[in-house]
Amino acid sequence: MTKSKLSLVLFAILSVHILNAQTNVKQFTNGIKQKTLKKHIYVLASDSCAGRGIDTEGITIARNYIVKHLHSGSELKPYKSDSFIQPFELIKYGSRQINIESEGHKLYRYNDYIYYGKYDNFNKDLPLIFTGYGTEEDFKNMNVKGKAVFILNNNLRASLSSANRAEKYGAEFCIIANPKVINQFQSFSRQIKSYSTSPSYRLMGKEETPVFLKNFKFDYRYINVSSDVVKRVTSESINYWKKEAKKNNYAKYNKESIGSVKISVNRRERDTVTANNIVAYIPGTDSDEYIVVGAHYDHLGTIDNKIYYGADDNASGTAALIEIAKAFDRAYRSGYKPTKSIIFIAFSAEEGGLCGSKYFVDNFKDINKVRLMLNLDMIGRCDNKHANNCNYIYLNSSHLPDDLKQQCTKTCNKYGLTADYSSNLRGSDSKSFSNKGLTTIFFFTGLHKDYHKPSDTKSKIDYGKVTKVSKIVFETIWNSAGVTKQ
Repeated sequence: MTKSKLSLVLFAILSVHILNAQTNVKQFTNGIKQKTLKKHIYVLASDSCAGRGIDTEGITIARNYIVKHLHSGSELKPYKSDSFIQPFELIKYGSRQINIESEGHKLYRYNDYIYYGKYDNFNKDLPLIFTGYGTEEDFKNMNVKGKAVFILNNNLRASLSSANRAEKYGAEFCIIANPKVINQFQSFSRQIKSYSTSPSYRLMGKEETPVFLKNFKFDYRYINVSSDVVKRVTSESINYWKKEAKKNNYAKYNKESIGSVKISVNRRERDTVTANNIVAYIPGTDSDEYIVVGAHYDHLGTIDNKIYYGADDNASGTAALIEIAKAFDRAYRSGYKPTKSIIFIAFSAEEGGLCGSKYFVDNFKDINKVRLMLNLDMIGRCDNKHANNCNYIYLNSSHLPDDLKQQCTKTCNKYGLTADYSSNLRGSDSKSFSNKGLTTIFFFTGLHKDYHKPSDTKSKIDYGKVTKVSKIVFETIWNSAGVTKQ
């Protein structure tokens, strides 16, 4: 046989193999149906699930619903256990009790200020002095010990450094305002309110200080305030203090205060609660390596008698996880078996600080044998950046090899979605895996105006997009797990 004829034969064989592989995948992706995904989201984002808050009846209803559907797959097994449930203990912190008054004006949390720092039964009435932009040089020339300080900062994201510096020089409390971007406080307040009005959690036995604060002593107390509050607290506008800071002469503020502030912070109550991951798997045939597919099923629950439904965040990803797992079950029963084991996890307590995924990673003895982690979180909407063209999907990735990136891009194109690698958001369960140096892909359609609000409802979901993303993830797993006909 000539070389040219041999090449034609090999090309024909390869073409048949690729065609068969595509046909095999298609028969199972066709089983991932929009109406079924919609049914799951309607249940998970219903009044009965009441926002799926940790340690609530609503999340128990959601958990039982997910387990029921995993049980219906005859080849989906609990991972090395007799139950799909993986319980773990959390420390639950009670509501934050803070009262702040200044010059006879009571300040209201989130409308007037955002508090950061300790909850330790602190109760003091302090004189308030002005320290400009709170640089090292500013503090060296002032006596702030035992006082409250008013600091300007052109970026409230850097407030922690200002507060830490003030604490180092003996200040007991800081009030920080932005004279450059007047509405930055309002933006921060909207983002943080839903987190802070719901309970917070930590894994039992883990450090209580958040990782991003670990280099600080955490002995400070400070508030960011709106520009309007500055006038009430100091009797002068923020523009007045901006001009004063330019003079760089703080001698008079060492001698007399610009006001006073009374603050009381109560110690937060602690309790212990149990949360539950849901873990199922399909065993690999020739390997002890793993692919992990995850989606968190918890949300914020009910706050001030309002249900935070969490249809996009993250009933959408949970619905996809259920249907992807069931599609692999159908494939397995038809003789299509993966070389690598596939683990499907519905994480709990993601909103509490990625607690469920951290627990799994810390307690999975073969974590270094995980070759890929795929995370589905908020896959059913369109963000403002893509308002005129919703045919995209963010793939936030870590340690992603070029060949896998090319494969993902190609698969997205196949379903009419553009793979967008530009997002750098990392605040989801894939972070627990990428922190271990593992390859992760976080499938995500972006933040929107209903994020962490009661208005994140099932009526606003793009169910066609959820279906496309589910099929893309299924094919990515299929190709990465080495599925073959047995």
